[in-house]
Amino acid sequence: MKYSFKEIGERIQNERNKLGLSQDEFIYQLNCEYYRNMKKNDRYEWKRTPQTPGIIGRNTLSDIENGKVVSFDLRVLSAMASLFNCEIGYILCEDGYENKTRTKTDIVEETSLSEESVDNILSYSGEELAILDCLLESKEFRELLIRTAKTAPAYVRAKLSNEIVEDNNFDDKTRKNHFTIAENCAINIDAFLYNVSKDFVWIIEQKVIPNLEFELCK
Repeated sequence: MKYSFKEIGERIQNERNKLGLSQDEFIYQLNCEYYRNMKKNDRYEWKRTPQTPGIIGRNTLSDIENGKVVSFDLRVLSAMASLFNCEIGYILCEDGYENKTRTKTDIVEETSLSEESVDNILSYSGEELAILDCLLESKEFRELLIRTAKTAPAYVRAKLSNEIVEDNNFDDKTRKNHFTIAENCAINIDAFLYNVSKDFVWIIEQKVIPNLEFELCK
C-alpha cells in the first residue's frame, strides 16, 4: 500500500489540535503513554533521564506533521493510537479508515450516522442499549421518525420567514406574507410537538418498559 506522509502528518496534527495540546505537551503525553505501558504503571509521569530519554522530540514531531518523515517507530504509532483513541491504520490514513476505527468507518458508511453518534452508541451502558434496542425494534418509533422528518422542513420555513419579517430591507407586503407563513408553521409545529410528546410517552410505556421488565425477569 502506498502511504502519503503529508496526509499522515496532517492527520496527526489535526488530532493533536483536537486534544488542545501544543507540540511540547503532546510529546510529554506520548512519552508518558509509552513508559506507562512499558513499566505497566498507569500513574507514571515521564521525566527525561538517561534511562528514559523519550521516544520522540520536538524536531521529529515537527517533521512528522510537515510530512518530512517517511518511516515511523512502532512505539510512537502505538502511543499516538492510545492518545487519539484510534487504530494505527487511522493514523496512517489507510483505506477503510475514514474514522478512528475500521468498525466505526463501516458503521458510518452503512448507516450515514456521524462518527460522534457512533461513539455515543458504543459508549452506552447495558440498560441504555436495551432501551435503544427496544425503540429501534418498534414500528411505532419508526413511524414517529418518519413524521418528524416530514415536519422538519416546517421548522426551516418558519425560521427563514421570521428572519425576513425582522429584516427591514424587505418591503411591507413581503414581510406580511412571511409573517403569515411563520405563524401557520408555528401552529402546525406546536400541534406536532404535542402529538410527538404524547406518542413517545406511549411508546416508552407500551413497548420499552414491558421489554425491559421481561429481560430483567429472565
